[in-house]
Amino acid sequence: YRLCRDHDPTYNSKQEYTFDGLVGKQVKFVLEYCGVANANATEAADRAGYGGDRGTLQSIGSTLLKKPKVKAAILARFDELSAPGEEILKRMTEDARLSVTELLHFDKDGLASVRITKEQAERYGTLIKEIECDPETGHIVKLKLNDSQKARTDLAKIRRLFTDAPTFNFLLQLHDLSDEQVADRLSVATLRMRGPRSAPVRHGGNGK
Repeated sequence: YRLCRDHDPTYNSKQEYTFDGLVGKQVKFVLEYCGVANANATEAADRAGYGGDRGTLQSIGSTLLKKPKVKAAILARFDELSAPGEEILKRMTEDARLSVTELLHFDKDGLASVRITKEQAERYGTLIKEIECDPETGHIVKLKLNDSQKARTDLAKIRRLFTDAPTFNFLLQLHDLSDEQVADRLSVATLRMRGPRSAPVRHGGNGK
């Protein structure tokens, strides 16, 4: 997404911004990088007042991004302009835990209708993707929530609960082994990757 000055109502071009350990054009570079330069280091260097052709500006921008204090300032500025990581994870967790039954009201005949109280609207407002009401009655006729299954999947990936492919971590000690022993170890390793569906093939004398 684009993070620029137009999206930051607190930005004042005449305001003096300071970042720990940065002076002059470096401060300007951080503001431009997180602003209209849209995370383009070359453009940010140009807008910050560094001179030179595009190749020179590209080199300057790349060098600045490698400086620990510049990187720290950029992250701090992004946190000012956007939701920090903790808030993003909190929102994802709320999406994952949301149950539509919390928004349903059942009448005496067991028929369900969607009713959202003021408290629920304040709590779940950011989780509602689409809502449509009857213009005459004001009743909710269509409600679409964020995908809770996708939120759970994304959270699981972030927490490394699973990956797209299995990972195997084992070490083969092949020093001072005979050819038959090496073949045996490789056979066992192969079976580990395939799963426990068959027994390892032993290589020994007399076909045993």
